[in-house]
Amino acid sequence: MSDANTSDPAVVILAGELDLADAPAVSSQLHAAAGADGRVVVDLHGVTFIDSTAIGALVGVQRALKERGGTMVLRRPSRAVARLLELTALDRLFEIEPGEDDDTDD
Repeated sequence: MSDANTSDPAVVILAGELDLADAPAVSSQLHAAAGADGRVVVDLHGVTFIDSTAIGALVGVQRALKERGGTMVLRRPSRAVARLLELTALDRLFEIEPGEDDDTDD
């Protein structure tokens, strides 16, 4: 049996448009996935649009996890999401793992 601190973090895959209607569910899903060790990876490759409310949900989860010693990594954000993170300087707040296919038009 592996120790919780050395196990792989949970991966949550988000897709489509994330907006005001989705923000509470996204927040709940990420908190639940982080579990006791407070680690979660959020795969954003399939996200085509994200509004300020959904971004706020990600920021809120990031802060809550950090306060308890956890981490949240944003993996493979789509070009649109990556651009938004850059424009809002949130690329400095989040750890971001680029995808292997970042030079594609996805």
